[in-house]
Amino acid sequence: MRQRSNLSIYILIILFTLMHYTAYSEDTEVDEETLKLLKNVLQMELEVNLIQPGQNNVWNAKKVKYTIPGYSVLLKVEGTNIKFHGYFTPYLRNDRLLLITQSQVWLTDPVKHNIRYFTCIKSISMEFGEKVVYLPFGITKNKNENEAHNIEIDILIIPYKQETNEVNLESKEQKQEQKDPEK
Repeated sequence: MRQRSNLSIYILIILFTLMHYTAYSEDTEVDEETLKLLKNVLQMELEVNLIQPGQNNVWNAKKVKYTIPGYSVLLKVEGTNIKFHGYFTPYLRNDRLLLITQSQVWLTDPVKHNIRYFTCIKSISMEFGEKVVYLPFGITKNKNENEAHNIEIDILIIPYKQETNEVNLESKEQKQEQKDPEK
C-alpha cells in the first residue's frame, strides 16, 4: 500500500511540473533586463585560414558566434600539427568597437618532435560591419621557408537582429503603454 501512495505522489509531482512547464513556455513576454541584453547582442563572424607559402589556402573554417560587449568568444582550431585557441572580446566605445584578442598557438614539428608555442594579445579598433584581418603570428617575413605556416582570421562584428515573429520582444511595460497611451 505504501508503494502505491508513493507512486501517486510521484505522478502528481510530474503532472504539476508538466503543467507549470506548459504554462511557462506559453508566456513569451520578456522583462526589461532581458530586453536590454537582447538589444546588446553582437554577432561575430570568424573565418580562419591556414596559409602555407606558395599555396593560397591550405585549410579554412567559418564560425558564427554570439556575445554581448565585455564577454569573450572562444575559437578553438585543432589539427594534427597545430592547435589554436583565440579569445575575442568586443567592447563598445563611443559608437565604435574595441576588440581585444588573445591567442595561443602550439605548432608540432612531426620530424623533430618538438613543440613551438606562440601567444599574442592585441587591441583592434573597428566599426560595426567592418571586416578586419587578425594575424596571430604577424606577417611571415621568410616566404620561402617551407615549414612556415600563417594563420589569418577575418573578423566581422555586427549587431544581432532578433526575429520578432518568433518571440515577442516587447516588455510588459511597453505593452501596457500601447494599451493605455494616456498613462
